[in-house]
Amino acid sequence: MFSQLLLYYFALFFLFVCPGYLLWRLLLVSEKRKFSFWEIIPVVFGLGVAVIDFLMLGMDYFHLGITRKNLLLAVLVLCFLLWAGKKWRQTFIEKKEKNDEKEKNDYIAPSYRQILLFILVFSLALLIRGKYLADGIFPKTTDLGHHIYWANYISIKGSLPHYSEKFIIGEHLSLAAINIMTHIPYLSPLPILWLSLFNVLSLLLLFALSYYLAGLFNKLLKKLFQSLPRITVWDSALAIFFLSSVFYAITPPQIKFVSGGVVGNVMGNFFFLLAIYSLLLLLKEKRVVFANLFIISLLVLLYTHHLSTFALLYVLLALLLGWLTLLFVFQGLKFKRIWQIIKKPLFLFWQPTSLFLILLGIVFLTIVRTPSYLNPGAVKTAVGEPVKLTRVGFSLMTIVDRLGAWRVTFALIFVFISFLALILYWRRFRQEQKRPKEELIWPLAGLSLLWLWAGIIFLMSWKPAWLMVDIPSRRIITYLTFPVSLLAGFGFVYFLGWLYSKLNKQVITWWLVFFLGVLSVVGLAREINVNQHREVENSAVMQTYLSAVYLAERTSAKDIILKDHRFLPGDTWMKLFFMRGYRYPLSRTYDRRYDDPYSQRETCTREMMSRPFSAEAEKCFAKTGTKYLVVRKGYEDVNFAKKPEFQPVYVGENVVVWERFDLPKVANDSDYKSR
Repeated sequence: MFSQLLLYYFALFFLFVCPGYLLWRLLLVSEKRKFSFWEIIPVVFGLGVAVIDFLMLGMDYFHLGITRKNLLLAVLVLCFLLWAGKKWRQTFIEKKEKNDEKEKNDYIAPSYRQILLFILVFSLALLIRGKYLADGIFPKTTDLGHHIYWANYISIKGSLPHYSEKFIIGEHLSLAAINIMTHIPYLSPLPILWLSLFNVLSLLLLFALSYYLAGLFNKLLKKLFQSLPRITVWDSALAIFFLSSVFYAITPPQIKFVSGGVVGNVMGNFFFLLAIYSLLLLLKEKRVVFANLFIISLLVLLYTHHLSTFALLYVLLALLLGWLTLLFVFQGLKFKRIWQIIKKPLFLFWQPTSLFLILLGIVFLTIVRTPSYLNPGAVKTAVGEPVKLTRVGFSLMTIVDRLGAWRVTFALIFVFISFLALILYWRRFRQEQKRPKEELIWPLAGLSLLWLWAGIIFLMSWKPAWLMVDIPSRRIITYLTFPVSLLAGFGFVYFLGWLYSKLNKQVITWWLVFFLGVLSVVGLAREINVNQHREVENSAVMQTYLSAVYLAERTSAKDIILKDHRFLPGDTWMKLFFMRGYRYPLSRTYDRRYDDPYSQRETCTREMMSRPFSAEAEKCFAKTGTKYLVVRKGYEDVNFAKKPEFQPVYVGENVVVWERFDLPKVANDSDYKSR
């Protein structure tokens, strides 16, 4: 186990850290800006994932086997090329672009107390996650099982699969690369540790966003509210980081997804945050490196998760319209002046490196590998009037319950403060007949970014029909967690700062301790209780795996197997033991899916499992050739014990495997008329 852990760390360093860091240094050749460690770590890792994804896509396109030897050689060659490219840019380009001006850098070094607080908060966030990862470290969730099948396909075949729009290749590439390099089995803590890493890196990006947004908002609000106490950016970011990463830390999309939920959402959330981070700094500092980072983040997201890409495009469109509206409100119909403001960040996408990345992305998207969801049919499915109950949005009360009442309350407080600031700012500029200085335009852009990020995702979760969104609402609402957490954190910080300036500091301190205590006991206890009810005994999952081992050793692809997804824990992972196709074994799913009026599907799997002696089931057995049925002990197994056609061939503590024999008997379903 210890040797596998060392191999896992080596794979992370070799596959992601090395190429990611070298690509980052290549992009930073002409930059003198300093970056903090909590920025560098997630950025480097995100770039490393991008390098591996596009490297494996290229290897498959040129029919190079994705084996350990070839992957090792390809990574080494690419690392050398990135290092050589960095040296070439340093030698030739910097000589032509000498600039003696000192780069502006508004980074504020933290004090020792702030560093200690950051370490303490981050450690507490990891401790909470570790507790629930310990309970869910045994891989068993449905979506993760589906993705691991395709990752294992890549490891075995040495090539990439082609499938429908339900899956996207980027969700499998990184895990497959780790398995190919280390041979660590998929049926291990590897997938869960991989997802937990994305969750932790998302926290660091959330802290980076908190830090830079705090700097923008302090600059704007301090000019408008003279009575507002001076709050440093580090104190603001630490408070927001504490509330976002510790309290309600086990609310989706965090720990639920870390323990094996929707893989695309976990990875998509990370690259979504990375795109927002790079866009914010692009607007704030107008550096080409952030334009490059934004392009790379968007390209990786296109290959990783279509719902995350869909949500990000909506946010970007809303941001563009909202920012232009603010400019027209505060600048008037001065198109030349507005163009002078927006052309600085816009022209960064016309730099040579940006154009090269855009061209490279177009080549991959159109020639190397076009994501399967980029077709008219898939787009038509995601855009339009939602009709299914799972896609018509949540009520306001449900949204508040999902996010937490306290978080929504403080988010609304900050929305009120920032909206009041905009009104006061607009009145002041009208009275003084002065256009706002350019340095205050970008705080407005940051404010509109946070507003519209939360606002558009809220509308997609509440009233998707207004935006013509036809995708599952339970997936969309997960993207609301991060912007609302940021809004709530700023609301809490400024509200607490205002109280400290008006009331007795000792009273406020005790009130704060009491408030955080209530959050700890009520909020976390509630979520812990919910998650504990969802936990599945690992022994039951192990029995499912053992039954799959038994069948894999005694059957061939001609022997059709039917499993009961409705009651069997970890049943999705059974296909990993067979590797006889994504649809093998057959699976009986939940009853509500068979009765969906908008998506007709076969009913044989339900009939064979729940009514095995009915006439319909007999026809289905003859049609499918089903020979083995895997059921949860004490559930549907009573149906098969009534007739000699079915004999138990494997009996475990929680699982029973029944074999069907063709006996000359007539099916009789009279026993099921009362069902």
